[in-house]
Amino acid sequence: MCIVALLTLVAARPLRESNAMHRSEFMQVKENTVQSVVAQEWDSVDGPTPMFTKETMPAVPPTLECVINLAMQYFIVYTLLAFIRTANAFTGHSMLGA
Repeated sequence: MCIVALLTLVAARPLRESNAMHRSEFMQVKENTVQSVVAQEWDSVDGPTPMFTKETMPAVPPTLECVINLAMQYFIVYTLLAFIRTANAFTGHSMLGA
C-alpha cells in the first residue's frame, strides 16, 4: 500500500518549466512527423476500387424506406410519451388526468 502511495506521489509531482517546454517541443515534433508519414502513406496507396459510382448506385429499396420510417415513428412517439409521462409525474398528474 505504501509503494502505491509513493508511486502516486512521484507521478503526480508538478513538471518544471524546462520539462514542460521540452515536452511541448517533443509533442510538436512528434505531431509533425506523424502527419508527414501519414501524408506519404496516403499518397502512395491507391485504395480499393469502388463497386458503384453515382450513376450505377442502386436506389434504396422501398422495404428499407418503410423500415426506416417505422423505426423513426416508433422512437419519436415513445420519446414524446416519455417526456409527457415525466412532466405528468412532476405536475401531480394534472396534464393527462388521474
